Amino acid sequence: NTATINEYSQTLTITSAADSKTTEVTVKMNVVEKPAPTGTFTLHTGDLIEGDYVIYYSGKAMKAVVSSNRLGYEEVTPSGNEIVDPLAETIWHIAPSGDNWTIYNDNKGYAAGNGTANKAVLVADLTGDNAKKAAWTVTGTSTYDFVNVWNDEKNVNKTLRNNGTYGFACYA
Repeated sequence: NTATINEYSQTLTITSAADSKTTEVTVKMNVVEKPAPTGTFTLHTGDLIEGDYVIYYSGKAMKAVVSSNRLGYEEVTPSGNEIVDPLAETIWHIAPSGDNWTIYNDNKGYAAGNGTANKAVLVADLTGDNAKKAAWTVTGTSTYDFVNVWNDEKNVNKTLRNNGTYGFACYA
């Protein structure tokens, strides 16, 4: 996999408050888009560690797409405890963040609660309230329960689930 580099430029007009003179400055930036991991994801057991995972339950992998105010799922069929070349939208980087964890998709953002029952969002960054909205506790060693810190405080549906079912396998 190779990264894609996109160049963006923006012209800014700066006006001096003292003498009202204006200057135009063009700023150029290179943005590197990291490709999603590909290959074989194998069923993970034991303590969760930082890494790229497919979060899976009963034929469906959690997808970084919000539909009807919920995270979507993609039909997936593991073969011999492996998922081969999953869609980029189903690959999540799970990482510790203080006492909690974040669930991040490179192309779409962080999986997050929004304090409303049966709703989910993707947030682009961890600034302000987003840090708590995108914070999860994780328990388990063969299936994993993800509990959203923000929704837990708001006393609404707090557990990541697939149509009422809790506990996900993680393929790394």
